[in-house]
Amino acid sequence: MVEQSIITFVDVFQEEKAKMEKQMAEMNKKIAEKDSEIAKLKAELSALKSGDN
Repeated sequence: MVEQSIITFVDVFQEEKAKMEKQMAEMNKKIAEKDSEIAKLKAELSALKSGDN
């Protein structure tokens, strides 16, 4: 009975870990997209600043 409880706990833990890893991957993808957007906006801003001089 104790062994089954431990196995169940480990299964639940592994499922939760997999969910969290998936969420982290999704968040990392969003962060990468935002970083790319920021880089583009910085380049545009730099171009605008250099055009003003």
